[in-house]
Amino acid sequence: MQIGATGSAGDTSISSSATVKTSKPRGINWGYSITSWLGFAPFLLFCLLFELLPAIMVIQNSFLDSNTGAFTLFNYQRIFLEPDKLHAFENSISISIVTALIGGSIGFIAAYGIFNLRIGWLHNLIVGFSSVAANFAGVPLAFAFIATLGVTGFITTLLLNWFHIDLYKSGFSLYTFAGLVLVYTYFQLPLMILLTIPALGAVRPEWREASTNLGASNFTYWRRIALPILLPSLVAAMLLLFANSFGAFATAYALAQGEINLVPIQISFVVNGNVSLDTGLGNALAAGMIAVLLIAVIFYTAMLRRIALPILFPSLVAAMLLLFANSFGAFATAYALAQGEINLVPIQISFVVNGNVSLDTGLGNALAAGMIVVLLIAVMIYTAMLRRISRWQGGR
Repeated sequence: MQIGATGSAGDTSISSSATVKTSKPRGINWGYSITSWLGFAPFLLFCLLFELLPAIMVIQNSFLDSNTGAFTLFNYQRIFLEPDKLHAFENSISISIVTALIGGSIGFIAAYGIFNLRIGWLHNLIVGFSSVAANFAGVPLAFAFIATLGVTGFITTLLLNWFHIDLYKSGFSLYTFAGLVLVYTYFQLPLMILLTIPALGAVRPEWREASTNLGASNFTYWRRIALPILLPSLVAAMLLLFANSFGAFATAYALAQGEINLVPIQISFVVNGNVSLDTGLGNALAAGMIAVLLIAVIFYTAMLRRIALPILFPSLVAAMLLLFANSFGAFATAYALAQGEINLVPIQISFVVNGNVSLDTGLGNALAAGMIVVLLIAVMIYTAMLRRISRWQGGR
């Protein structure tokens, strides 16, 4: 009896001790928190200095008169009073919506086909090419389309000589709104593929098997299971396509030399003094773009809250290669910053194609081909990285 009593008391003591340990509040791991903040600090500082601070300065200067520096709302009034400024916003929003829908719809179908590829190297090659194509924009892209579908482009001449079809007499023109939609779709489509492939990994094959076993058709599976799961990801990706198209400048300007009225082109006109130098109006137009993009970001954030944790596909090296490709083809930022004083390949292409120094399309083609070679090397390295990631994860 005594032994039993002692054992009971011991059990009670152990249980009480366990209860106390369980109910003890967890302390804050200050070492982990400080380390995390130190790693986050450079990114936070970068966002503050190069994203938030410039946006604040743009908004602040949009309320100032360009001549006197006094507070005014006239810059915003001009946006609504001058038809070309309001029409620029309509065109920019329209082309962003159209290209986001076209690129999103076709890109989703293409991404589904690529995701189901059983040939690993082909899958990685297409994804690698998509990553480079998504960043191949600006003057090189405009020049490539002019050389292909321009008035004397390769396909235009081919159709005329072989099939006696004159595209431009049939109503097609690369230098119109429809032509710009076609060019924008070139980089919107691969971007949608890159954004959709990781989301497709969240749809498990077992769900299709279960729905088939329960008698559901393929249409019912997509309508009731797959699409409701993928819809937030697809909407979020299309919002990114909208933002990507809304801020594009170099492609449209190089393609039509300012004939297509878009907000970034209007900002270029009033800031560079093509019509009249008015930095206040330029800041107001830029603030309007920020407002439109903030609305897109709000909807994008709302969609992200409904998305489960996606499969993280690209590695750090692959991401850096994407950054390289994105920077290598950039034109508008460098040209607007230094007016061609910084010697870059896209700026050189602009010079020889637009005749700033001498009109030489052959040299322009050679420079563009050189850029393609460099980007192809990046694609090869990117594909090699993807294959190593696939092996590390155990293959497809």
